[in-house]
Amino acid sequence: MVNIMIRAEMRRSRFRQYEIAAAAGYSETAFSRMLRYELTAEQLERVRDAVALLAQDASYEE
Repeated sequence: MVNIMIRAEMRRSRFRQYEIAAAAGYSETAFSRMLRYELTAEQLERVRDAVALLAQDASYEE
């Protein structure tokens, strides 16, 4: 399976895939297709930044 580490991070974050896609600036469909293959370093960084941003926003809402 490809992108095992990022998929695990996404699961631990408890955000939905469509939320991460939107925060990273991808459409839900494009993001899903991207995950079929290994992400480039730039894509991986963009997704991790999106998860961090969502986590930061969630902490402010509580």
